[in-house]
Amino acid sequence: MSVQGISFYDFLGKFIPGALLLLLFKDYTPTVELESLEVVIWIAAAYLIGIIWDKFIRWATSCLRRNPCMLKCSLENYKIYIEKLTGEIYNTCYKEDDKQDNSEVDKEDNIEKCSEDILCKYDDEYSLLMFHNMLGTVPKQESHENFLRNIWGIIVCYFVKVVLSCSCGNTDRCLCACNTTLIICLVALIIIVPIVWYKTQMSIYFTVWDNAYWTRYHISKEEEINNNTDTK
Repeated sequence: MSVQGISFYDFLGKFIPGALLLLLFKDYTPTVELESLEVVIWIAAAYLIGIIWDKFIRWATSCLRRNPCMLKCSLENYKIYIEKLTGEIYNTCYKEDDKQDNSEVDKEDNIEKCSEDILCKYDDEYSLLMFHNMLGTVPKQESHENFLRNIWGIIVCYFVKVVLSCSCGNTDRCLCACNTTLIICLVALIIIVPIVWYKTQMSIYFTVWDNAYWTRYHISKEEEINNNTDTK
């Protein structure tokens, strides 16, 4: 779902974190009684802050996106899955034999080369899906993954604010009035959100491998049919 190129998930992924950040540092929310211009300015400010926050989180967590270790793990899991499903050997298409060298320098070079190979393979598979318009649910999953990354830091900020407010001794300014339930919920979210993020990211990798495999399979079948037709 999109409006003039801006997807609904993309808007929510920027607006909600931005609105939560606004509420974190300024106890203010637009109400029905407020002028429409003020509401528009508040929404625009929340969206702008959300964009800035998103850029910062992307920079801070750049090592987690297209992570070679996670990619290799997901590819090995998919290899086991597809071989059980089809009974055929799945070609990982990246070199592992080079890692048998004995010298420490060669091991470091080979580990780095292996990381580059798995990243290249993933980029190739992703590009293939984009070219054939076969990404499927990947963009939606990426929106969910992006939202989870953005929201985790904000949850931590709220947790710190709640703890500090509850220990300040001023109940008038306490956000939760020492509400233990809220603190427990925030702690639970701080633990659960990274786990859900990891599952979502691994699901994205799996979907890319799977869609790319079946896209190549159908392409090869079409080429085979065309070759047989030309022969006849």
